[in-house]
Amino acid sequence: MKNSIWKSSDKIALILYPVLLAVILFIFYPPFYAISDEQAYLSTAYALGKGTLFLDNAGLKNSFAGITTKSHLINKYPIGNSLLLTPFTIINWKFGFLRNYIFFFAGFLLFLKIFDHYGIDRKMALLYLLHPSIILYSRTLMSDIPSMFFALLGVYLILKKKYYLAGISLGFNLLIRYTNLLLPLGICTGLLLEKRSKDALKILPGVFLGLVLLLLYNWKAWGDFTLPFIRTGGGTFSMKYLKTSGLYYLISLNVLYPFMLVVTLVQGIKRKFTGFLFTTLMFLITYSFYYYIHKGSNLIETLVMGQRFMLPVIPLMLLLYANYVDRGHSLKISLTWILPLLFILDIGMIWKHQIYLNRHRKMAETVLNKTRGSDILILSSETIELINPFISQQNWVSLNQLNNINLSQYKNIFLVIRRESDKNNFPDISRIAPVKSRLPIYMGKGIIIYKLIPPIDRKG
Repeated sequence: MKNSIWKSSDKIALILYPVLLAVILFIFYPPFYAISDEQAYLSTAYALGKGTLFLDNAGLKNSFAGITTKSHLINKYPIGNSLLLTPFTIINWKFGFLRNYIFFFAGFLLFLKIFDHYGIDRKMALLYLLHPSIILYSRTLMSDIPSMFFALLGVYLILKKKYYLAGISLGFNLLIRYTNLLLPLGICTGLLLEKRSKDALKILPGVFLGLVLLLLYNWKAWGDFTLPFIRTGGGTFSMKYLKTSGLYYLISLNVLYPFMLVVTLVQGIKRKFTGFLFTTLMFLITYSFYYYIHKGSNLIETLVMGQRFMLPVIPLMLLLYANYVDRGHSLKISLTWILPLLFILDIGMIWKHQIYLNRHRKMAETVLNKTRGSDILILSSETIELINPFISQQNWVSLNQLNNINLSQYKNIFLVIRRESDKNNFPDISRIAPVKSRLPIYMGKGIIIYKLIPPIDRKG
């Protein structure tokens, strides 16, 4: 391992940036969530806190990702992310955000250790700490940051030659997200190319254990080992998305940090980095055929938000990127002004995100207060996230579930839509409740709430 000679200013930066960022993140502690998937993860965490896997057993009537089996309501997502949320949410649901903060900063410490192994200047690790996408999703309840942490932990344990423990870390990651299986596949491929087949074999038992636990959970939850893969999928993979998703990743991974993907491909050819290269390529190829990209309201927001599926391998890319920058004197010097600029931009992003989350909190409070005593809520896809299972166990149904609901059994029916984004759903809304059947209860910024009065289409 190469020892780097640090300037005192570099040592100060490695202390100052994490401390300042931690202070800012806690000052702007998330007041609410704003992604529908977060509602689903919270629903499962709520049920687990009640000692059950099933949402209906915990008193919940629905969930964003809820699927009704023959006997129970359960979320289609793997259990790992909600399992990691549960110890925090038992105290208070808002403590769930603390979990991702912990994983984020713990990942930074692992990143420093990995840099030490490769003899890369530790200051380069600030590229991880200040990465906008990583910071953004550390402020959510999503599974991206835990996936990234356990990937980093697995890599660190491999470098420490603790292969069985590395396998357990990578295996547990399968319980968080199905596609995390690509991590051990890519890493083991790299080890095989390095002629380290014995080391690769030592990783497999832990991965196999994680896979067995995942299949056992599927059997317990669904009554079938593979049902979630077949029935719920997780989206659509198709060649036609290559021109949208594939092009997005090709551009964004080279723009947010200039030429990071190109550098990853070039540096990854080196024997010691082949596992990281193959893992990155597996994620890149897989999600280039995936239908969904998390988009923002403008190009810059999309540039940051859309990288979430790549977060488990972005630290691996940053490692190769930092290794290249560390060996270029002029590039290394440029960090002196790039890092402060990046830090300022991150603060702006956090501030804007906080405003966005506060807006969602106020909308959720409005829905709760204006619909008290409801028998059922009809929610658009953009308002489902406003029903927090830890705050309200109201009965609700989404617009696309109405064909399976008989509304005649309910009296107090409320319709909640988003003013900005539900215009395309108005034909369906008009079918369910003509204008004359909708009594406006609230028409504020962001949402509209109607109480439905006869006549309405009782069959839905």
